[in-house]
Amino acid sequence: MNVDNSLCSKKIDKYKIKLLRRTQVFNLKMNGKPIYTNDCILVSDKIDSKCPAKGKEVQNFEFKIPQRIFLSEEEENRMKIPLKEKPLS
Repeated sequence: MNVDNSLCSKKIDKYKIKLLRRTQVFNLKMNGKPIYTNDCILVSDKIDSKCPAKGKEVQNFEFKIPQRIFLSEEEENRMKIPLKEKPLS
């Protein structure tokens, strides 16, 4: 990531990185508009910065994506249930 802090008079102390899982339900009868949105933070981390005031920095972020993306075993089992398709008419 290229960080341009040249217009700011304060240094950057830390970067806060979040990996977000967004789940949305769409209403196909209303032009596919979302009717429900749920956000869940999977990873949240703070990383030190060396970007000075009125300076620039190139920063690489690496973090591991958790293997278990569901909040609990119950939620994971619920997602494994096959869905029955119904006609939209």
